[in-house]
Amino acid sequence: MKQLSSSDLLNRTKYLVAEERKITLQLIECLREVERRLLFADLGYGSLFEYCTVELGLSEGSAKRRIQAMRLVRDFPDAKEQLETGALSLSNAAKVQSFFQMEKKQGHALDEAKKSAVLEQVQNLSQTRCEQKLFEISPASAPRERERVVSASERELKMIVSEKVYEDLQHLRGLLAHAIPDASYAQLLEYAVSAGLEKVKKAKGLAAPQKDPPAPGKTLTVQETEISKTSGDLSSMFITPTAAAVRTEQVLSKMREYARRLAKNLHSRTHIPLSIQRAV
Repeated sequence: MKQLSSSDLLNRTKYLVAEERKITLQLIECLREVERRLLFADLGYGSLFEYCTVELGLSEGSAKRRIQAMRLVRDFPDAKEQLETGALSLSNAAKVQSFFQMEKKQGHALDEAKKSAVLEQVQNLSQTRCEQKLFEISPASAPRERERVVSASERELKMIVSEKVYEDLQHLRGLLAHAIPDASYAQLLEYAVSAGLEKVKKAKGLAAPQKDPPAPGKTLTVQETEISKTSGDLSSMFITPTAAAVRTEQVLSKMREYARRLAKNLHSRTHIPLSIQRAV
């Protein structure tokens, strides 16, 4: 680099900036196709964002900006040219897409002409001026969330929530009072996110099947031992394909024996683990 003349260095820098924009657009197009094919799910990731941060090694902010820009180009193809020329920065593209999404949630979905007008107003603006312009256009839909790193393992989030969300948080705090007395908003958020994530993973078939092994250091009771032993015998009989006429009496005999052992040892209500229920 030291051997380059000043003019060559400036020209090379300008060239690399243009190439970076092209590569970013190519990456955006790839992400769009990965999302369309749900390839991130095939690799075991719960979302495109998780794929970008874990598989591709992008930072969280970088992944969010590229995903939002990708969706802006997907929904409004004219934005692609503005990104390529640099009239619209990647950060501002992400902010505009968030703005459009919020407008839709507010029941004010914008048509193509209005979206085009918004994009024209934010061209060549800094991030701060872009946020100010979006706030001028629609205060209720302008980005009103902030995040910053405060430590190696913590982030500060600032957001505005509706009265309904606030009331739901208070309701959740009351329901969890026995388990988490005086729960903080951070604890409530952690609980809600964990529960919601688990529900979504199950709905998408991404959650690993749950097993019910004995807890470490736990000794099985007589009843649990008998249930486990008998359920194993029964499951093997049902799994092995054979003629029903030959097996019927054997199955009934096993079940009678199981009932006798259980009645003999069962003195109180016993919890039957889900894995044993499935086997039976």
